[in-house]
Amino acid sequence: MSADHLSDAASRAAAEAKRLHPWVLAAFVVAVILIVTEIAITGVASTASLRDLKGEAFGFWQGVDALLRQALRAAPAIALASALWCAQDYLDRLGKGELWAPSTAALMGEIGQSISWAAAFEVVISPTVLRWLDGHGAFEFDLEPMPVVLGGLGLALIVIGRGLRDAVGAVSALKSEHDQFV
Repeated sequence: MSADHLSDAASRAAAEAKRLHPWVLAAFVVAVILIVTEIAITGVASTASLRDLKGEAFGFWQGVDALLRQALRAAPAIALASALWCAQDYLDRLGKGELWAPSTAALMGEIGQSISWAAAFEVVISPTVLRWLDGHGAFEFDLEPMPVVLGGLGLALIVIGRGLRDAVGAVSALKSEHDQFV
């Protein structure tokens, strides 16, 4: 592969990344707004219903408990928003012409990690901790198709990201050697 092919590939990737980056960044911002709004609105509604139910003042620790429960329910979405952040960072770097940087390629693995964490929160972490908060002990698994698929995809992206990082590092080294000869 000649240097011209590498430069052409980088130019095409940069152009496409520049076009897509604002959309992914906007999706991240909207996701964060929706997550925060959901935590706040549902948390306030839960607090109000608990006050009505108990007919008494709502204490500090009940507020902490309600906030923790809402954060646990939102944890999968927060992890997926983290994946969006990594994706927009990846596109931003590509747009700046950093296609051949191993650190850029490594972001693919970080996207995979975020997706895997989202699945782990959805399947086992959040249900288990919520069960513990209710005083029921033990572990709880909430196996649904969507988080299982996301978990598998996340794991695959972790491996792909590592391979891509190593491959891009090798190509970058070859490109450096080639540039020294030219």
